[in-house]
Amino acid sequence: MKREKRWIISRGDKGAEETLIKHFSIDPVIARILVNRGVTTTGQADSFFKAPLGELLDPMLMASMPEAVDRILSAKDNKEKIVVFGDYDADGITATAILLRFFAQTGITADHYIPDRHTEGYGMSEQAIEKIGSGGCSLVITVDNGINSTGAVDFANGLGIDVIITDHHQPNGPLPNAVAVLNPARPDCRYPFKLLAGVGVAFKLITALRSEMSRRGASRESLPNLKRYLDLVVVGVVADCSALVGENRIIARRGLEELSRSAKAGLSALKSVAGVGRSVSGQDVGFALAPRLNSAGRMKSAEPGLELLMTEDRSRAKELAIFLDGENRVRKQLQGEIFEDAKKMALAEVDFSRDKAIVLGSEKWHSGIIGIAASKIKDEFYLPTALVSFNGDVGKGSARSIASFDLSGALKKCESALLKFGGHKAAAGFTVRKGDFDRFKSMFLAIACEDISEMDINPVLNIDCETDPGMMSAKLVGAIEALGPFGEGASRPKFACRGVRFSGPPFFMGEAGQHVRLAVKGALGKAKIIGFNMGAFFKNVSISDDSFDIVYTPEKNVWRGVERIQLRLEDIRLAEK
Repeated sequence: MKREKRWIISRGDKGAEETLIKHFSIDPVIARILVNRGVTTTGQADSFFKAPLGELLDPMLMASMPEAVDRILSAKDNKEKIVVFGDYDADGITATAILLRFFAQTGITADHYIPDRHTEGYGMSEQAIEKIGSGGCSLVITVDNGINSTGAVDFANGLGIDVIITDHHQPNGPLPNAVAVLNPARPDCRYPFKLLAGVGVAFKLITALRSEMSRRGASRESLPNLKRYLDLVVVGVVADCSALVGENRIIARRGLEELSRSAKAGLSALKSVAGVGRSVSGQDVGFALAPRLNSAGRMKSAEPGLELLMTEDRSRAKELAIFLDGENRVRKQLQGEIFEDAKKMALAEVDFSRDKAIVLGSEKWHSGIIGIAASKIKDEFYLPTALVSFNGDVGKGSARSIASFDLSGALKKCESALLKFGGHKAAAGFTVRKGDFDRFKSMFLAIACEDISEMDINPVLNIDCETDPGMMSAKLVGAIEALGPFGEGASRPKFACRGVRFSGPPFFMGEAGQHVRLAVKGALGKAKIIGFNMGAFFKNVSISDDSFDIVYTPEKNVWRGVERIQLRLEDIRLAEK
């Protein structure tokens, strides 16, 4: 049940666009794209084009950063053992890796602990702290978790173990009683940029540590070059679907450059098995590298993924990368099965005339994969979706939301029916007893029904401008590509054209002919266009008799070393008469 998309074509700002065109000698299409992204002055545009590392904010602006730095340097001086408490997704793995690498390079004794997704679940627990304490640890530093672990922190304090929290998830209540709580999302934090990933907060911590070490007399030569860490940081930022705006855009832009030339054995091996070339894009990270890195923690243990990022042994890195590639293949197969099963359940159980959300549960679903399946179900029906994998009397849930619905806020309202929960507005996780599932479902659906309007469940397609496909020259598409990286919060520019016709019959691709390739005729020339999952539309229209309104995205397509311009069809309708 695909919902018709609402096309919203930007009106732009003629005055601002003319200023940018004149100052930078850029194409009017590029000026419109910039203005649509809030870049309206020459100063903003200069910063956007350059993405300078010097514009990254002072980490000491983050609440309790001085306390975190002092405690870690005290542990260094006293030769205390630190344990980095990580998470099993790519954001948590990369955050763990950058702390461990930094500590190793600066003479700080550190180990790590990543809980098992299936037996321990997300975040700190008293059992985990007890294990860590038995190994002589006196300081735990969390990454990508901990903001809601008040009980575990109190337990650690009782054992004489200090805790520093680094996280980016929403606090659900009072902050843990830790030595320091680094999280831009905490209500009292004056750090200006609130959208850092978990690995972004960890990067801020090592930036502050390096600065303080330098201030205390460490030579420049003895301190790590933090630019060399950005290849790991960008993987976590993109994998976590963090908005590529502000600091995240600078980190991603410079991180992709570093990743493209990275000499790290693990990243080189991962790029090789994923078929990623020398120049790495945000799309390469999001669809090739991050899924393989994530696969270990989803299927079994995150340890192979972390080892890959830490090893300098190229032979071992190759073995690990091949293993992760295999795990990712299994993950994709299971993901497809869960998606099809959940889709059938949704069509059978959801009242689409009334319900504004989808809540489903099954004992057959793999708990490490339901998050991806929930995202795809959300896209399929454009409704907030929560999927629960039951194992005995307890279910682990993963939820994904549409733009207008705050998941973390909704789960907070369902707190009485949940064992625990946490996350963001767009993505969250929770644990629920089987006996409370129906109550949780009723509460969640009621909240969605109250908060979501009919307009909210019609997906919006934001279009930069109306542009003839024949205008998309290699030069213009190259200039568009240079505005990247593209990803969450920074989508590829989209263009509309009305009344186009197609040249020749469509060529159907895929096992069921679900994809289509053909040539579009604009007023200014022809262009090749590909439509994924649009085969059914073209099987029910007359190419020779009808004209169409289309929305498309231009992109470079490299095949066997040859680069060509290709348009990707985003949406299509019969032309308005």
